[in-house]
Amino acid sequence: MYRLANLLAVIGLLSLPASGQTPPSPEELNRVQNQITKLVVAPASMDQAIAQIDRLWELDPARTALGLRNWLKNLHVARRYDLVDRWSLRACVESAVDPAAVEQFLNYRVRALLAAGKPDVALSSAKSFFNVCALTSSASAMLLVAECLNASDAPAATAPASQASSKPATRRIDRFKDEQMAGASFEGRNPLRDPGRRSQVLDSIPIDPAAYEQPANAILAEDYAALLKRGNLLLMAGKPDLAMPIFERAYGQATDAQIPQASEAVARCLRAQDGTIGRANAWLQSIQPAVKK
Repeated sequence: MYRLANLLAVIGLLSLPASGQTPPSPEELNRVQNQITKLVVAPASMDQAIAQIDRLWELDPARTALGLRNWLKNLHVARRYDLVDRWSLRACVESAVDPAAVEQFLNYRVRALLAAGKPDVALSSAKSFFNVCALTSSASAMLLVAECLNASDAPAATAPASQASSKPATRRIDRFKDEQMAGASFEGRNPLRDPGRRSQVLDSIPIDPAAYEQPANAILAEDYAALLKRGNLLLMAGKPDLAMPIFERAYGQATDAQIPQASEAVARCLRAQDGTIGRANAWLQSIQPAVKK
């Protein structure tokens, strides 16, 4: 049974105004957010928390995405993997201007998909993580992709011996490792013009672009934040060639304070184009004085 305080909290949450009515005040939204945090930790009140997350999203998606950075952990522990998948994807789109937030949401999504026995979908999401994450998170992205490759290819390892080739094929995870080692350096002169070493393994991993590309195309503004968000969405959609001119426009209008972030956005796009890190690092090194401003 619920404690009386929890029951009253649920009643209070359910009294939020319906769509079309006067929106709640920031204080009321804070109260809802705090109560969800209390409800989501207890299995007995999990369904009420989920209902209120849905409702809060309708009222304030940005606030909900902020709360989901903590709530998704509780949903995962409760094995509500379908909800972690759905909400992390929504939160990625809402928070796309912030790569750090996106990293957290994509990591939650990959973990939930692996736990739900969907390694191929998890692998696609891990590729999105690789494309969009900060340069400092590249090693973590490689490990995440490798983990998903291992899970995705696991059924082949248990196939009957009669179905096995007389000459075992190189595992994708091994080829991916070799590609990353080879692509850690850049041998060209101009990182923006000369090609880097590509990862054929990452090239072969499909991403369903609809969840990211459609909201990206709906962003028509040309201010710095809008360009950054649109470019990040296209990276997650597996469309780095479309993202590059957008990041270049953002770089062109960046203030001195924004130059490091704008520079890294271009570098992240180079990494996504190649599936390796060498060319991205070379470009950052080539503009190092500007980045240090």
